[in-house]
This record gives sequence, structure tokens and C-alpha cells, in this order.
Amino acid sequence: MAVLSRQVESMLLVKISELFSEVTQLTRGESYASIDCVIPSVLALEKYLTEMADTITYHRALLDTP
Repeated sequence: MAVLSRQVESMLLVKISELFSEVTQLTRGESYASIDCVIPSVLALEKYLTEMADTITYHRALLDTP
């Protein structure tokens, strides 16, 4: 059971990493005004992380805010 939990946690961390990668690609545009994408992207990441906070048990420090 612990192995399954770690696999699920790993998949969630991969998903979170993919979201950050997508936002990074979106907001670093060189040929368009990316500032329009920054706030919506940050809000989307915050929403996703908030929704995921109840399911994450490992690597909790990634989601905890001071």
C-alpha cells in the first residue's frame, strides 16, 4: 500500500512539474506580450495547488505556505 501511495504521489509531482513547465513556456514569450499571461497563470497554479493540498502527504513543503 505504501508503494502505491508513493507512486501516486510521484505522479502528482510530475503533474505539478508539468504545469509549472507549461506556465514557464507561456510566460516567457519572446515574440508576444506575455505579461497578459502571468496573473492568470499564477492564479491557475494557485488554484490547482490548493485543490491538491488535501491529497498530498509526501513532499508537503511544496504546498505549504508560510
